[in-house]
Amino acid sequence: MTEQRVHRLSKVARQLDMKISSVVKYLNGIGIKITSNPNTKLSNEAVSILFKHFKSGIDDFIVLDPTIEILEWIRKDFRNLGKINPEKFEDIVAYLLNKNGYNVEKCGKTNEKDGGIDIIAWKRDVVTFIIAVQVKFKYNLDKKVTTGEVRDFVGAFHICNYFNAGMLVTNTSFSVDSKWIEKLNHIPIELKDGNEIQNWLKGNYISTKTIDKTIQINKNKVIRI
Repeated sequence: MTEQRVHRLSKVARQLDMKISSVVKYLNGIGIKITSNPNTKLSNEAVSILFKHFKSGIDDFIVLDPTIEILEWIRKDFRNLGKINPEKFEDIVAYLLNKNGYNVEKCGKTNEKDGGIDIIAWKRDVVTFIIAVQVKFKYNLDKKVTTGEVRDFVGAFHICNYFNAGMLVTNTSFSVDSKWIEKLNHIPIELKDGNEIQNWLKGNYISTKTIDKTIQINKNKVIRI
């Protein structure tokens, strides 16, 4: 990642010759949530998008992160997600997880053996939560992730007993039998397909996985999750 520079909302709006409200409305509309406070700090990503969309000639204004440029290219036409390569897709997944508040560490180069885990993501909050992430990129967008591929990931996930959950991410979709494995409550994994990536690009990271589970706390108390 490139070094972050401080860009105040008021300053960026002046340079774009736009109202602050217009800048806020545009960014919120593409999933970058900000407030209308003039002192709000804008990320490199937000400034890059604004100047590319509303104004040219920004070479001296900001040094762009290639991943941010690719994300904006994909936002314009989601079909572009199938025109990148596995390494870039892995970078995008890592970037989006980081944007959602996770610390991320790639386990090695994309084509290196990594034990079935490509990215480790963790959050330190009330408790520390650690996720094992595997990224499956398909050049053929009609090709689904198979049951065998999901089972292989489940095996890799269980070999290391310090992960709280697993996440398998693809740019395409999953077979019906793969989705069945995800629904098994004793396997703490989630499958994220191209539709989920679209939601992430809009700033929506809420899990769509449903849980049907009851916990018997004591003889008089049952909690349904």
